[in-house]
Amino acid sequence: MSKQNIISQIYGYAVCLTSVLVFIFNMPDIVESISTLSDPFHSVRASSVLAQSFEEWKINFIKDWSYREYDEGARPKINQAALPDDAMLRRMFDNERANELQSHIHSARTSLFQKGILVILAVIFFVTHWRWVRQFVSPSTQIAG
Repeated sequence: MSKQNIISQIYGYAVCLTSVLVFIFNMPDIVESISTLSDPFHSVRASSVLAQSFEEWKINFIKDWSYREYDEGARPKINQAALPDDAMLRRMFDNERANELQSHIHSARTSLFQKGILVILAVIFFVTHWRWVRQFVSPSTQIAG
């Protein structure tokens, strides 16, 4: 076998190995993206806003609000007059939750598209290079089939 054939085989097998690794390392992200798209509220990417109930969000909002209403070293006091009413808080919660949901869905779609393209390219590279490398194997060393 000539030196050029050996180098060609090494190159072909290296591309095939790289393609397999790209496939293997991108499949978990594809599965996670599909899972996120099927149930964004319970996905790995779900933020605390998506996982919280309105009551939990309201408690955290009031805590954050109270820290805005006092000077350094002073005891926090909740300014009830400045605090939005429950209807406004509910709208704020729903808007924040809807924004987070759309953000997670967009992120999952983007990831699925990007990783899907990589996997498709990896399969194409693997198949073409595998067929190309198999040309260099002499007929006497090929297994029947």
